[in-house]
Amino acid sequence: MNYSNDRVVTAPQLRSIPWARWFGIALAVMLAMAVGIYLWVQSYVTITVAADTTYLTAPLLAEGYPDYLGYMNSQNSVGVTPENNAWVAVLRCVGPRELKDEIRAEHFRLLGIAPLPAEGNYLYGFYDYKRLETLPDELLIAASVAAQMPNYVRSARLAALSVDKVATNIEQNGFTPPPVEYFDLQEWLNNVTSGIAQRIELTILEPELAAEMDRLEDLPDVDWDPSVATDEDQIQDLRPAALDLLRPQYLDEAGAAEWRRTQFIEAGKKLIDREDLILSERAWTEDECPLAADWIRRTTPQLDQLQRELESRPKYYTPLVDESGKQFLLTVALESIQSLRQCARSFSYRSRYYMHHQNRAAALRDIQAIFEISRCSPHQPILVESLVNCAIQGIGMQALGEWLQQAGITGEELQQVSTYLAQMPALPKWQTTLAAERLSTVASIVSVVAREDGSLDPKNNYWETTIVCWDEVLRELNRMYDTLEAAAKLSNVASISQALDQSLPSRPDLDELYKQRPWYLLPSQRTEVVKHYYTRVFQPSLVSVFNAFQKAQVRHDLMQVYVALERFRR
Repeated sequence: MNYSNDRVVTAPQLRSIPWARWFGIALAVMLAMAVGIYLWVQSYVTITVAADTTYLTAPLLAEGYPDYLGYMNSQNSVGVTPENNAWVAVLRCVGPRELKDEIRAEHFRLLGIAPLPAEGNYLYGFYDYKRLETLPDELLIAASVAAQMPNYVRSARLAALSVDKVATNIEQNGFTPPPVEYFDLQEWLNNVTSGIAQRIELTILEPELAAEMDRLEDLPDVDWDPSVATDEDQIQDLRPAALDLLRPQYLDEAGAAEWRRTQFIEAGKKLIDREDLILSERAWTEDECPLAADWIRRTTPQLDQLQRELESRPKYYTPLVDESGKQFLLTVALESIQSLRQCARSFSYRSRYYMHHQNRAAALRDIQAIFEISRCSPHQPILVESLVNCAIQGIGMQALGEWLQQAGITGEELQQVSTYLAQMPALPKWQTTLAAERLSTVASIVSVVAREDGSLDPKNNYWETTIVCWDEVLRELNRMYDTLEAAAKLSNVASISQALDQSLPSRPDLDELYKQRPWYLLPSQRTEVVKHYYTRVFQPSLVSVFNAFQKAQVRHDLMQVYVALERFRR
């Protein structure tokens, strides 16, 4: 009895031992596999700090990845002090408005200067619409009058030509009355003054309608003899008369002042755009560009100060600061680019103002200031910074070409220009952009993948979060830049293009897989897709860069030839 009871009791216990044991073994195996897979994935997707992957191996951040931002700042600031840094002069001229609030303190700390106040007597661009709010109504009205004058100049010239033709017909028929008996030009000009005032009123109140009327009333182009065409100086006499008609209506009325002011400012934006086209192309007068003349009077002190300081500041360093404070190179904004371009355009506008007033010495100093700005580039500039330098040099060459077309230029002035062209500040070497571009590319991958800073493609981060061997991707990118650096040593566009095509073959099949995001690809296949796609995304347009720098060099060489020929001719 006891034996049977023992068997009944102990039998189930003996059967439960194998099940528990196998369950524990299975659980341990699953945990081991999970840990193994996790370690494998981590080792596969983790970026290794090495010369062929991260390119930089020092300095390192606390988390173990290269400090690309700190490295570029240290390289670009070698030998730079607040006293010889051209960017300090530019910043004091334009103010810190282009700097985000989050980075201003660090930016000034790295420059080694005290922070500049947010508001001050800084240079502002002519095309800055905000300044319209500070301009008086009368100035905006004067600008509207100036905008309408070319239409009436044209009408007056056509009228004078028409009268001349009528007089010729009369003479051919045997009559000899002078043309003035049929058309008194001055009387005609005086009579259209009220019409000008009405059109200006329409320009101010209904600018879109006025523009449409100008389009519909556009007269066909005809040839006229300058000897009988109306002198534009006669049209200038209409300006005060038109203003006299407009002042009582827009400046003396007490009602609807705020509404009128809004209309003035809206019209002023279009007037600034119109004058900006004139300032960019030729010498200009106060009468045809009243807003620009007012801008010159207000900004001359800042431009003069910047002009003097650029001559004594041979270095250039603008700190790179990440607003997040995490030393991400990917999120750094290049605030200096817009400021440099603004200063260059301001000098070019003022040089054309001086040209009209026959102040060639002052105009030439402004043009030289543009060339000083064009050499403002970091020790290791990225691609966009170098292209902006080329564009600024182009602004200076265009202004210099216009300066050389002025009447009365002396042999001594040509000698001065020739000497300056031979010694003028050189643009940065276009090959140097590749070093900074490589750092920017590699740093972008490291920031996104290893440091989880956003996404390279905000609309699609699928490939950035999947299992990809990023070490292999980085090695491929470094190989691409090795190829680019070798191609950069070639002497012509055809050789560069051929070298790039051979080293970076097209793979439409991989491009298509990147778009499809297929789930069934193995990690090795995913890596191949990403390697191919990102080398294309980050590949700089080397041919375009080469062409831009070649054009800049050709502009410089042709200008030297032109000046030499002028000196020889004299």
